[in-house]
Amino acid sequence: MSAFDLVRRAFGWSLKPPSVSEQPPDDVAVDTSILTMLRTLGIAMLASSQATNDVESTLYEIAETYHLTGIRIAVLPTLVVLQLDSIPSVAVDTGIISTTRIAAGLADEVRSASGRGSAHSGIGDPVRAGRTDLDTVSSLSVRLDQAAAIDELVNEARLGRLNPDDAATRFAIIRSSRPRFPAWMIVIGHTVLCLGFGLTLNPTLSAVPAYVLLGAIVGLMLLLGRKLPTLASAMPVFAAFIVTIVTVLFLTGPASGDPLRLITPALVSFLPGLTLTVASIELTSNQIIAGASRIVYGVAQLLLLTFGVIAGFTVTASVSMLSVGVQLGWWTSVLGVALVAAGYVLFLSAPKRSFLWILLALFVAYGAQSLGAIAIGPQLGGFVGALVIVPISRLFARFRTAPPATVMTLASFWLLVPGALGFIGISETATESAGSASTIVNTALSLFSIALGILVGTGLTRDFDRARRARRALNVLPPPRS
Repeated sequence: MSAFDLVRRAFGWSLKPPSVSEQPPDDVAVDTSILTMLRTLGIAMLASSQATNDVESTLYEIAETYHLTGIRIAVLPTLVVLQLDSIPSVAVDTGIISTTRIAAGLADEVRSASGRGSAHSGIGDPVRAGRTDLDTVSSLSVRLDQAAAIDELVNEARLGRLNPDDAATRFAIIRSSRPRFPAWMIVIGHTVLCLGFGLTLNPTLSAVPAYVLLGAIVGLMLLLGRKLPTLASAMPVFAAFIVTIVTVLFLTGPASGDPLRLITPALVSFLPGLTLTVASIELTSNQIIAGASRIVYGVAQLLLLTFGVIAGFTVTASVSMLSVGVQLGWWTSVLGVALVAAGYVLFLSAPKRSFLWILLALFVAYGAQSLGAIAIGPQLGGFVGALVIVPISRLFARFRTAPPATVMTLASFWLLVPGALGFIGISETATESAGSASTIVNTALSLFSIALGILVGTGLTRDFDRARRARRALNVLPPPRS
């Protein structure tokens, strides 16, 4: 070292700017980031039609992963509320909070271990100030590719791999992402979807042209509703009214069928079957406020559709129900399920390479429901379908080319949920048709059987995953010393 360097060091001279020392992040800022991440993920899961009890349990699991304790979470269908309890410093100084709780993440030891710095800023100052955070859901509908991206985001947080500061930005990118297909594919996708549901609900050859025409009309109306937000809010009533008029005036005679059986497949995108099933899950999970409010919302959607249908019947002065045409063979159900899968991919913009997996999941759900209907009755057949599809979707999701389990589960719910039967029952009640009350009762039984199947299937899957993780942990432990 030269003499010049010695003199420079002695007097503190340097040609380089002083480097900023890297300090660990402040505890309050880190807790705020985690709280914001939890709020964002909660809103994202609600937007992808997940039950409030599932959202709440997932948020608690993520909070535990990020060592955030003293948090309380309340979830409603359109609202997430998070409260972070304050921890006064006197509780640590006087020993009210024990070292055991400190080790759980409430003070210095876990803060230092997780790289957060000190949790105690001085005598009299709180270790952590309390805070309440909340947010509302702007939209309860997302595309299938968005649901897949949300599922991947939540799984990253579950594993502790998601940077809390990035959660809000990534969710905003997901919400603003463009669909895979151009806008006009909505019309084709809805037409295929309508034809598929028509072949599963009312498989008559003469009704096929009616399904195609009505599905295209509603698809065009949905495309128009994207350009006119005011029209979109009244679209269920408007679509039901137009479809009813077209059906009664031009299609009922050639199709030789019950007008409601022709109308229902065309309105499948408005039917709240998934909403009512999620409400049943919440009610059976003791989420009374969430389940009841979602039931009210679903019934209101059915009543709006019914109002449009009754208005159409009134304008055309016709409420007569004609005889059903000759039914086609069993193969129409298989073709219908395949068309439903194709319609989902096009209409809801499913992720890439997901068609075969969605098709397989729908066949499994439909087959299990059909076997359940033979074994324990048609009203309870949905229990078997829902019981099977939950673990099957998790199993399929393990394959590299498969979409997340949420995508396959959502598609299967649309096929399992008998929302169409509920709409037919309410419409027949309004038109004073025989058998309407029994249809509504059977729909309610089917909804709760599906909800029970989902609960049992989800519980069994979680228990199996927990047992598998525990078994792996035991295998990793070193052998005891002799």
